[in-house]
Amino acid sequence: MNFLIMTSEFGHLEGDTIVGKDHKSAVMTLAERVSKLIIALKLAETTAAAVEQRLDQWFTKLPRNLFKSITFDCGETFFNLGDFSFGVARFSN
Repeated sequence: MNFLIMTSEFGHLEGDTIVGKDHKSAVMTLAERVSKLIIALKLAETTAAAVEQRLDQWFTKLPRNLFKSITFDCGETFFNLGDFSFGVARFSN
């Protein structure tokens, strides 16, 4: 996907995780590139399975065409998301 489109068209998210002190808590953040909207989703644990499950839970509550893509870093918490059912999942290096 073209970077220019991703920064000028609503619906492209950038995902990351924030891990709390002693790794006892974690939050996944999703930032919409155009509006700068930040979505924070609490994670049960810092595993790829927990991230995938939380995204599935959240996206089932939204209109299917609201978001177009998510770009994740290559961290182990996003390991399973290459074929995420939401659509296109992209990874940055």
